Amino acid sequence: VCQGTNNKLTQLGHVEDHFTSLQRMYNNCEVVLSNLEITYVEHNRDLSFLKTIQEVAGYVLIALNMVDVIPLENLQIIRGNVLYDNSYALAVLSNYHMNKTQGLQQLPMKRLSEILNGGVKISNNPKLCNMDTVLWNDIIDTSKKPPTVLEYASNLSSC
Repeated sequence: VCQGTNNKLTQLGHVEDHFTSLQRMYNNCEVVLSNLEITYVEHNRDLSFLKTIQEVAGYVLIALNMVDVIPLENLQIIRGNVLYDNSYALAVLSNYHMNKTQGLQQLPMKRLSEILNGGVKISNNPKLCNMDTVLWNDIIDTSKKPPTVLEYASNLSSC
């Protein structure tokens, strides 16, 4: 169990310090009590310590990263007790370098089966592959009519 964060898009000190605090916070963590915020991760960083996370009580924010892969492959449930921007349980935003040669390409979440509250926003991720294959309506609670913004990169030859 780990606490999680509520920093939104704030960078904690230098990029190196920010990454170290992410590592310290989520290493060997299975349940995040508040929010899982993965931001400002540089290219070629190893995020395998995130593989243990299975449940997030608040929201998941993945933003402003240049790393190729963010492995959340064991994440099963996002409760959405707190929502990003008062709307989203999962927000994947602007994960690329200005020159667009680097950026998030893979976000494996093959075990994600339930988002109890809140919507999904995927926007401005020019290198991100396969998000259009996710059956979001099977994962989110559509009876609550959560806001959903799904902007996928088009014509990705690298996928």
